[in-house]
Amino acid sequence: MTALEKQQILISPIIDLGLSESFCEVCVAMKIKCLYDVIEMPRGQLFRHPRFTYHWLAELIGFLEKYDMVSLLHAHVRENTSD
Repeated sequence: MTALEKQQILISPIIDLGLSESFCEVCVAMKIKCLYDVIEMPRGQLFRHPRFTYHWLAELIGFLEKYDMVSLLHAHVRENTSD
């Protein structure tokens, strides 16, 4: 997968990515419109959100792994360890 294709996935609406209905519902509650929003969200804010669950996180990680993009999530965590 090219970098451009990965970028397109990151900016596509969550509802267009084939993720579960419950994942999409949590994203709506968190005001997340695309995966780029998740990548950029401070981890503290993400983990403290009342609708956050580890099941949701597992689905996110699984999706990112499928497209070899999970490193984007890890890189952002290392950059924002103070959150």
